Amino acid sequence: MNQVTEQSRDAVRQTGEAAGPTHLRPAGDIFEHEHGITIVLDMPGVSKERLNIHSDRNALTVEGDVEISMPEDTESLHADVRATHYRRDFSVSGEQLDVDAIEASLRDGVLRIDIPKRAELRPRRIEVRTG
Repeated sequence: MNQVTEQSRDAVRQTGEAAGPTHLRPAGDIFEHEHGITIVLDMPGVSKERLNIHSDRNALTVEGDVEISMPEDTESLHADVRATHYRRDFSVSGEQLDVDAIEASLRDGVLRIDIPKRAELRPRRIEVRTG
């Protein structure tokens, strides 16, 4: 995957939300490739059933709840985890990206979101005919 270019910076931007006591901001990376943008977020403890991804023409919001299971006969004496809700917001350029074709997959606590470029903006091979 290529480094993020100026065009992809304009296509997907993180918004200025700050992590607070009510939610965690998952660590993530944004990559550009010839077919679009890929966002990779670390969301350990979040299952598919507890994950919500919402998009519209200009925004992408990712939220997930951590499930911490404990045996019934135990109680927590100490917990470093202060929040169990992840949230990350991105500004998305609907002019450059096809937000209706977003795909997401979750594996081993890592969420991958693929946002394809609009077909008319993707590189294409031009066939050369002979005479």
